[in-house]
Amino acid sequence: MAAKSLSNAERGDALFKRAKLKVDMSSQGERIDSAIADLVESVKLRIDNAKAYCFLAECYEKKGMVVEAKSAYEESTKVQPEPMTSAAAIEALKRLSS
Repeated sequence: MAAKSLSNAERGDALFKRAKLKVDMSSQGERIDSAIADLVESVKLRIDNAKAYCFLAECYEKKGMVVEAKSAYEESTKVQPEPMTSAAAIEALKRLSS
């Protein structure tokens, strides 16, 4: 029996989860670059995943990549109608802009 391939949305979700695990399991942030690579691919495959955009922004912040972080937060507010995620992204944008 052949294994079913993952859809783009499923693959995007899997990459998001893998990135979260990488960051959660690293003690000194040594896996941030790898997590960023997964998240960039994740949001390409699933452009409606605001949580992935927010987590990507957080990873960019940890690397000191403020411009990229702002861009990812802005994208998260465009795709997320959920007030909690959107509010967190807006607060982060205010913090990064000051």
